[in-house]
Amino acid sequence: MAHPFRRFIPVCLVLALSLFQSNISPADALFYRGGDLGVGARAMGLSGAFVAVADDASAPYWNPAGLAQLNRPEIQGMYGSYFNDKDRNLFFSFHYPLPDDIHLAISTNNLFYTDISGSNEDQYTGSIAIPLDFITEKRLLLGANFRYLFSDFGGGNGTAQGIGVDLGFLFRQPFKDNTEFKAGLVLTDISTSIRFDNTGVEQPVPSILTAGLAYKFDPSTLVAVDIPWTLSNDVLLSGQNVRVRSGVEHWFFDGKFGFRAGFI
Repeated sequence: MAHPFRRFIPVCLVLALSLFQSNISPADALFYRGGDLGVGARAMGLSGAFVAVADDASAPYWNPAGLAQLNRPEIQGMYGSYFNDKDRNLFFSFHYPLPDDIHLAISTNNLFYTDISGSNEDQYTGSIAIPLDFITEKRLLLGANFRYLFSDFGGGNGTAQGIGVDLGFLFRQPFKDNTEFKAGLVLTDISTSIRFDNTGVEQPVPSILTAGLAYKFDPSTLVAVDIPWTLSNDVLLSGQNVRVRSGVEHWFFDGKFGFRAGFI
């Protein structure tokens, strides 16, 4: 008999299909995750090419399915300053594995805008990930995020809030020569919308479908590529609905010194 948590798989698939049954309309950049921001020092060192890697506690942001790769509790935090300190990002994540290979995580992602006093975007996320039993050796993983979104525009200009859902898959194929191929697919902000409290207006957050590939040449060398596709014709994107993120990582001196580089 399948584990009860496996039952949430068809529910997630129905949520994903509902995206394509709805009309995708333009939205502003509030809570939009298709730009140059991100979380996790390692992931950012790879320019955000992390959908097919996702092997640390930053996985809820990039691909929640990656949490099922972690074998022990893990905590991660990050503070970042972007765009000449116009944006400040504070991220925290805690992962905990349960019996029966069920992985849970909670994470917070707080973005502060220094140009307007008191303005910020907050995301509070609960995540779950499991390996799918019909493929052996935990080679196919499934994960989902359930997110609460809140934004304060500062200066008494009102707030906005909403609920978001993400769905991710991760496939791993190790080889006998210690190399490994990985592929990931993530659909973020499935039918997500935010409500502006001062006007009552609801506005959708652009959904993003991201495909990722990664190849580990040996235990020390990794290359990764992500292709995020924004499923919206938002004028703010200037026609850049499809982007490419790529990165390379190599460790020296038996893993004591690492080098990462990336390109968007």
